[in-house]
Amino acid sequence: MHCVNTCTLADTNLFCRGLFFLLLLLSELYITFLNIYTYR
Repeated sequence: MHCVNTCTLADTNLFCRGLFFLLLLLSELYITFLNIYTYR
């Protein structure tokens, strides 16, 4: 991942982790939405 190489400072590392968490959350929501949409 590109973030691991660039995020050496604590602030940017935290930012990258937040961004990664946000991406995970979005994918979870997307999968849930797909499941609800298909099982209707």
